[in-house]
Amino acid sequence: MKSIAKIILKSIFLIMLNYSLFSEENLPELGDASSSAISIDQEYKLGRLFVAQIRGSTPQYDDPLVLDYLEHLIYRLSEYSQLNDRRFEVVLIDEKSVNAFAAPGGIIGVNAGLFFPC
Repeated sequence: MKSIAKIILKSIFLIMLNYSLFSEENLPELGDASSSAISIDQEYKLGRLFVAQIRGSTPQYDDPLVLDYLEHLIYRLSEYSQLNDRRFEVVLIDEKSVNAFAAPGGIIGVNAGLFFPC
């Protein structure tokens, strides 16, 4: 009985190993611009629409020093990325929770809670 259980376990292990070795062949390359469904210009325009809605619906944290620091940090980080289009627009949101987001077209939103936690 133990030998049947061992054979079944070994078979399951080999099947799973075989599946894991060949499963990544079907994965898309993330960040590959050639696989993009929209062009860079369309993505940029979509981002402008998105940021207009964000600015119209959420309160902004108006502190030029914090915004300048954040933009400087983002541009320094972007030097090490593979981005071709580095037109960023940073939105600093007046929200105490710790959160951030990115949207198409170089939109980067950061809650003020990242700088001033409660």
